[in-house]
Amino acid sequence: MPRVEVPDGFSLVHCNARFAPAELHIWHKTLDWLDVYVSHDLYRALCEELPHHLNVPPAWEAYLNLPTQARGKHPLAWTWGFTKARQLCLPRHGVFTPLEALDIIRICDAPDADTALTRELGFRAYRSYVRASRAALQAA
Repeated sequence: MPRVEVPDGFSLVHCNARFAPAELHIWHKTLDWLDVYVSHDLYRALCEELPHHLNVPPAWEAYLNLPTQARGKHPLAWTWGFTKARQLCLPRHGVFTPLEALDIIRICDAPDADTALTRELGFRAYRSYVRASRAALQAA
């Protein structure tokens, strides 16, 4: 079994059961939303991406800090896209998926074109916060 480093504040369990969705189960002691399974090959991606997810502000704060044209027409659809990004990357009791591996167009699809576009704006805003956090860390 490969050795894995565990960041401070996190717990990690090797899942040997056949019914587990992935080999590793990681959760945070105080963040109740952070409870995911991850495969060995994606564990490094999780460790690299997780601090950036933790730097993303709450949806309402991110929405209010945007220029008006970047918000779209429907605040609820924007919020749906913004929160869906975290839900898909770090689903509670689900399997971790890297943010860059998600298909924004398919995920944000809606019967109404305005709603789909606004969801996509929210999703892209979340992704831009993660990317900005990554860039700030690399610049430091």
